[in-house]
Amino acid sequence: MRTTIRLDDQLLREAKTRAARAGRSLNEFIENASSAAVLGDREAAYVGALRQHPRVVSLRPGARHWDIFLGRCRSGGVRGNLVAD
Repeated sequence: MRTTIRLDDQLLREAKTRAARAGRSLNEFIENASSAAVLGDREAAYVGALRQHPRVVSLRPGARHWDIFLGRCRSGGVRGNLVAD
């Protein structure tokens, strides 16, 4: 899911720096940080460990993602509030 958030400039700079140090994207860094805040430390640690397992593959949209998405929406007659942001 995608969303827009507003961050203080200094906070964003620090997040980018920490993400780079950890070898992660800014998105991954913010996702992990917010998971800890929302889920709690124990749950976030469990999910974090699970995501680091060598057999876990993170999925990301590819070059055809948008075309496939539109095709699925059109073929299913999905529009308006039925489409998730």
